[in-house]
Amino acid sequence: RRRSTRQITLAMGIYELDLHQSGSRVTGAGESWSVDGTVENQTFSFSLLRNGVVIAACEADISDDCQELLGGTWGGKAVGSGTFVAKQAQRMASDSSVADPPPDFLCPITHELMKDPVICADGHSYERTALEHWALTLGYKSSPLTGVRFERLAASIVPNHALRKSIESWRATHPVEAANSDTGN
Repeated sequence: RRRSTRQITLAMGIYELDLHQSGSRVTGAGESWSVDGTVENQTFSFSLLRNGVVIAACEADISDDCQELLGGTWGGKAVGSGTFVAKQAQRMASDSSVADPPPDFLCPITHELMKDPVICADGHSYERTALEHWALTLGYKSSPLTGVRFERLAASIVPNHALRKSIESWRATHPVEAANSDTGN
């Protein structure tokens, strides 16, 4: 028997699946694992995918209150079959406590969740299109936040890759909230 662990994200939380494998087939390791499935009669039937390719069909029991994923079975031609134990690694926010984006993820000009954050000479981050409109179209040479004047404000605009990655990560774990932020709700 072999064991491996996979982490999946579901609406109810992030789970680590401790896979117990029968036989000598290897499931593989790495990133890009995802889940696609449905819930019916307290059973979660899903496909475990790696890089978009179905690796195994799985079934798991769900707790009586439908708040936790329990253990189950999995199997696939290329990977063999086995059982798994699900352990909740992180609980997601419930619908009644929808999380707003962190303030630093909102553009101070548009007050919307940024998609392409940039930073300029004032040290603050903005949505690229909003800051470019401010500096290039409207011709302002001062910071939208501080009012400090910069001769070459437009030339100081550079991508904020770290913030973009943080926002993308937040969007992935908050799809409903991210969609609402995109539509201005």
